[in-house]
Amino acid sequence: MHFGEKLAFYLKQRNMKIVELSHFVDLDRSNLYKIVKGTRKLPDRSYIQTIGEALCLTNEEIDDLNQAYDIDEVGSYVYYRRKKVEEILRLSVSWDVSQSISMGINEYHIDIHDFEYFSGKHAIDSMISQIMMIEIKKENSHIKIFNQAINDYIMNTIKLLGNINSEIHITHIFGMNSSLNPNDNEYYNLDYLISIFPIISSNLHYHPYYYRAYLPFTNDFSFFSNAVITSDYVLTFTNDYQDAIIYTNKKMQDVYHSMFQKYLKKSQLLINTMDYTEYCKIFILRQELIYTTPCPTHVLSLDEVELVGNHIRDEFSQKSEFMEFYKQYLQIQQIYLKNNTGSSHYYFTKQGLEYFFETGYFHDIPASLLYPLTHDELLYFLGKWKEFVKDYKYITMLDIPAFPGNSTTVISFDDNRLSFTFVNSKGVPICFSINEASIYGAFYDYFHNIIENNTISKEETVNIIDEYIQKLENN
Repeated sequence: MHFGEKLAFYLKQRNMKIVELSHFVDLDRSNLYKIVKGTRKLPDRSYIQTIGEALCLTNEEIDDLNQAYDIDEVGSYVYYRRKKVEEILRLSVSWDVSQSISMGINEYHIDIHDFEYFSGKHAIDSMISQIMMIEIKKENSHIKIFNQAINDYIMNTIKLLGNINSEIHITHIFGMNSSLNPNDNEYYNLDYLISIFPIISSNLHYHPYYYRAYLPFTNDFSFFSNAVITSDYVLTFTNDYQDAIIYTNKKMQDVYHSMFQKYLKKSQLLINTMDYTEYCKIFILRQELIYTTPCPTHVLSLDEVELVGNHIRDEFSQKSEFMEFYKQYLQIQQIYLKNNTGSSHYYFTKQGLEYFFETGYFHDIPASLLYPLTHDELLYFLGKWKEFVKDYKYITMLDIPAFPGNSTTVISFDDNRLSFTFVNSKGVPICFSINEASIYGAFYDYFHNIIENNTISKEETVNIIDEYIQKLENN
């Protein structure tokens, strides 16, 4: 529903005529008629508040008009795609599922000769978990999955398996619509990220491949469109969970393994994972970066790195390894800033600055591994960060309410590659990139819309930091 339709609805609901509304709004009657009919756009968003007051609209109804105004400005597809990216960003603090999860491993045994037919969601889900649990106890275990990545049960089971045996290999093929036509793919490809990101964060050997269409598995050898394949079993089932067959027959297993490899060759790897050093060498010196918070450690010299080390919790068993990684990280970031000629931009969020001030936790390291900064240390870092922001022209603060301040996620763009990095709760840096056009386009559009409309000036940025410094000095 466009803005004119919304406005017409509220006019009718409040029993007010257009000519009456024109007395309250600085728009003549003929223009208001055209706006209501949808033949002319509202000249400016600022009119909405006046319209709301004239019609005695609630805050929710004014928000409704603002949404309709935005949809008229960019179109419904772009508007709702941006909302989907916002949903992903809000979830960025819960991507990390690397904490230990207790899950007992029973001695499963499936007594099936050749094959067996069964039906029902409970029975199928139970069989999926059983054959996976049997597989992870094997040496060089490998699970192959042919199923849409939005199947919650399978995705949640993969998360649990990764916490039991992080060495297990999982190869997952699913269908994605790679068309850039808005009428073709809707927001389906973005939904995959919500399912996949928590698994990637666990540092599991999980390899998601996408086929350039929705799953065609049924065209070749089975009328069941989903399959879970292990060393000993093949389980196939329908999308509606009404029918399933499990095979133990060696000949059928070989057929399914062969067909899986056939589709794997036609598929593309959705996510490339890499270690942080590799990531830095390939990408970080030539990217456009979006940081969730100011990274105050970037202002440190290498001989000050112990200021960070002193705040790593003693119970963190990999403290020394993490600090070695952190020195490399700091050094590479400083090279990036020193050599930046303006081709790369470095952004941080207002929400992250507030989080840093309120909690004393660094952005670069998850709070679970840290002792917070003391009052004097926080004052010291804010002072250095203020000078840092003033000295570097290409460092800018953005207002991104959807991006949580306590997220450790860094998002970067390089050509047609979208990259993410964060440190999980075990202190392991997770780095991966996505090379898929519709996902890249969605994030690129979202952030560049933010950069265009929600950039905070240098002067205001410095004033905000000064306010925080003054609050600390008063305390």
